[in-house]
Amino acid sequence: RRQRQMCIRDSINAEYGALKSTPDDCKMLSRLASLHSGGGDHAAAVPLLTRAVDAGAATLAASVKASGKASPAACAARFALAAVHANFGHVLDEMERYDEAAAQYQKSLDLDKLASTHNKLGTCLTSQKKLDDAIEQFMAALALAPTEPTVHYNLAAAHAAQGDVTEALRHAQTALLHDEKFAAAKQMVDVLQKHIKKNG
Repeated sequence: RRQRQMCIRDSINAEYGALKSTPDDCKMLSRLASLHSGGGDHAAAVPLLTRAVDAGAATLAASVKASGKASPAACAARFALAAVHANFGHVLDEMERYDEAAAQYQKSLDLDKLASTHNKLGTCLTSQKKLDDAIEQFMAALALAPTEPTVHYNLAAAHAAQGDVTEALRHAQTALLHDEKFAAAKQMVDVLQKHIKKNG
């Protein structure tokens, strides 16, 4: 653990050194925030991510103005900003600031529809017990990545929390079908099958 902390600290110092020459690089700011968050210092990550959002938005606006919305530069800036918002959502999620996290995930999805972001928003909504909204996000994720076992597992958990054991079992089995070593999915399948056998 101590070695990992030293490695994180060295990486943070290196990123701060690089940031001096490009202080408005949203990717670098976001990466630095991830290092702080990974080391358990979420409070240090938040202002860096706020700066990264501002820098990314400015870059996107400048790219659109210079070469149009569909230009390669604007697309790259849009995807970079989407990644920053998703990272911000993850950090806020870790801090259990779920409303703010959900808002960041949604901002990311407004810029770039990724299955992984739909899945993260779904898990965030599940933490808030907003199960219908969570299921909607998991279904959106599956529309983009139908064989992703983690999404099927999360969807199974949401259905189980709603008491829909049949749908929960179906998605848990599908998760296991796509990843036969998925231990949590196997455990869920076993529990749900026992529940159905006992309760009919």
